[in-house]
Amino acid sequence: MPRQGNKIDGDAISRMKKGALLINTARGAVVDEEALARALEGHPLGGAALDALSEEPTGPGHVFYKLESRLPNLILTPHMGFSRKAVAAMAIAAADQVVEVLDGALPRYLLNSEVT
Repeated sequence: MPRQGNKIDGDAISRMKKGALLINTARGAVVDEEALARALEGHPLGGAALDALSEEPTGPGHVFYKLESRLPNLILTPHMGFSRKAVAAMAIAAADQVVEVLDGALPRYLLNSEVT
């Protein structure tokens, strides 16, 4: 069932052209994530890129985590508000994580666990 406020629900997704790409950088509640997961799993959409989810931070119960290995056409990035302070924090967090990976650690927010 679509969440309250979904502007892009299952009906809207079904009307998109086959192979279309859906990009959401607004708010998580804009997209019905369950409907999007079904569309990505069935491949009528070419793919989706989201930096905002309905639940942040997400957890193992989220629909995209449940389907992670079956959704190669989905890109998720962390949603951070845009301000000088946020941009500085984002740069520091990215640099810290690069150093961790170069030191042999796995990425902190690894979604595709099959790469390990």
